Amino acid sequence: MNELKITDVKAREVYNGLYIPTLEVTIEVGNEKGTSVAPMGQSIGSDEAVELRDGGERFGGVGCLKAVEKIETELKELLIGMDVTQQRKIDHAMCELDGTPNKSRLGANALVAVSAAATVAAANTLHMPIYRYVNGNARIIPVPMMDYVSGGHYSYGASSEIQEFSFLPIGADSLVEAMELSRKLYFTLLDMVTEKFGSLAQSVNTSGGFSYYNN
Repeated sequence: MNELKITDVKAREVYNGLYIPTLEVTIEVGNEKGTSVAPMGQSIGSDEAVELRDGGERFGGVGCLKAVEKIETELKELLIGMDVTQQRKIDHAMCELDGTPNKSRLGANALVAVSAAATVAAANTLHMPIYRYVNGNARIIPVPMMDYVSGGHYSYGASSEIQEFSFLPIGADSLVEAMELSRKLYFTLLDMVTEKFGSLAQSVNTSGGFSYYNN
């Protein structure tokens, strides 16, 4: 069906929440489109897929213009005309085109941004919410998961060996209520850790979790 065929793939360099360049990809399917931004974790394992970064002096070497070029040339040529709802075929085709065990030639950041944009574009083309498109049996909207206390690699001072303690506002009737509950817990926790451990406990890491206390 022509109305499900990918008609264009666009990419640009944007900033993430840590002021680090990352990729934004938009996939067009006729008059519909889907956009996604490549995420980036702070801790990087030796067996993780490899991002494609520019190197050099610009942005301290972490620019994404090389990845943008890969998306708007090789990946665009690969994807134009493919059925946007065939997620597995799209992902497998991109991995085959990359040809490396760790996604280093085209960049894991490029592949994941394109893959996610395809999912959004497919959902929008079918006029479905993303969570329902991904899981046809879904009957409730997913809840946000918030990082409130951080330890391990993310900690300052003497903290927990567990890297993250998260809160899921299960039972909220809407996303608005879920965010209200999350905010309430965050500031309640702020008061608690400040009272128990002092003002240094107000320090948060790059993920926003409280990450300092004295045993």
